[in-house]
Amino acid sequence: MPLGANSNRFELAYDEQGHTASAGYNDSIVYGAVVFSTPWGGKLEALGIYLNQPNLRVTALVYKNIKGPAQWEDSTEIISQWSDTAAAWQELSLKVPVSFTAGDSFAVVVSLSVPPGGSLLPLSVDHRGEPSGRSWAAKNLSGPWEQLNYDINLRAVMRVSQFDGYPVSGVVLDEMGEGLAEAEVSLVSEKQVYRTWSDSHGIFIFPSVQPGDYSLEGSLEGYSFTAGAVLIDSTVDGLTLTGRRGRPGDLDNDGRVDIFDLIGFLRIIGGAEPETGAADLNGSGRVDIFDLIELLKLLSG
Repeated sequence: MPLGANSNRFELAYDEQGHTASAGYNDSIVYGAVVFSTPWGGKLEALGIYLNQPNLRVTALVYKNIKGPAQWEDSTEIISQWSDTAAAWQELSLKVPVSFTAGDSFAVVVSLSVPPGGSLLPLSVDHRGEPSGRSWAAKNLSGPWEQLNYDINLRAVMRVSQFDGYPVSGVVLDEMGEGLAEAEVSLVSEKQVYRTWSDSHGIFIFPSVQPGDYSLEGSLEGYSFTAGAVLIDSTVDGLTLTGRRGRPGDLDNDGRVDIFDLIGFLRIIGGAEPETGAADLNGSGRVDIFDLIELLKLLSG
């Protein structure tokens, strides 16, 4: 999710490419909805929306209770006004700000009414970016709602009530590049430890991490991971943890650490065999004499 921050103000958005096309039902009114998730606590103060023609009637509702796909409850009208400007991005202030806590999800539903003679495709969308699956459209507020394979040009503008930290995300992969599910992922610093688990696709998310230097570590039965250094001073995404089959020291993958693994380790040190993750016992990212010391410790019991 693209997320921009300026001072204590931030914007939630899914339309990566901005305005690229227009959509609708060839009718004088269309309803669009986007489900947002906020990594920080704060107040929803405005909506950023691309209006593709002048004199559109814009009405917006926010739903604070997400029951399921296209199932929203507890609505409040936040915007109801005419727009008389030319086609452009606009930021529309809410009647009353709406508060959310970190991790909350909410739906914003907008209706766009076309004036006589206007285009009957009033919904502005990004049809070139990677779809988030969070945008919906309907002919009526009561539905039925159609999940879109593109994202609506609608953004939630929020102000942080208290800084809770930066969102951090990434993926856990095996040696073939496939996602590893249910891996424990940790961010470890001198002051604190954050833990989470990867989902069925290997994706992990830390909603809120305080700034600082961290070690990114992974744990999953049957796999070994090499820790990596991560600096958190802004939103971080795209981190990768790679798990290699075999417990540390079990170079022949027979389920135990024994003299045969020592022989294999010496062959790696001597250059006769390629390095493996199981040989990097101390997680330093390389195989050296210090790993040999750790292996001898395992062998001595």
